[in-house]
Amino acid sequence: MMPLAATAPLINQSPMNNSWFTGVGDFLSMGLDTWLKVEQVNAAKDAGAISQHELSNTVQNPQTGVNQNIAAQMQQQMGKGLQVGVGTLGAVVAGVAILYWLTRK
Repeated sequence: MMPLAATAPLINQSPMNNSWFTGVGDFLSMGLDTWLKVEQVNAAKDAGAISQHELSNTVQNPQTGVNQNIAAQMQQQMGKGLQVGVGTLGAVVAGVAILYWLTRK
């Protein structure tokens, strides 16, 4: 048995050690701080008299017809059920053939 003093200390060789997590945390914190500053600047700009006048006089019309058409098309496609294309079917057959070939002895 080796003496305790002769053993090497255990060192975490993983790239995901504490410094990696600290770096990711710093990056995320910096990004959120930047986003907060941008939102604060936008809020300050919108609070001005000129921006309030522009916001109150700007008419915003939603395009309901386009959204309803897209919803109707999606509903029709969902009513048709699952459709598997020839390419998908060919890929499945090729995958099964490859697995069979690889597992054969």
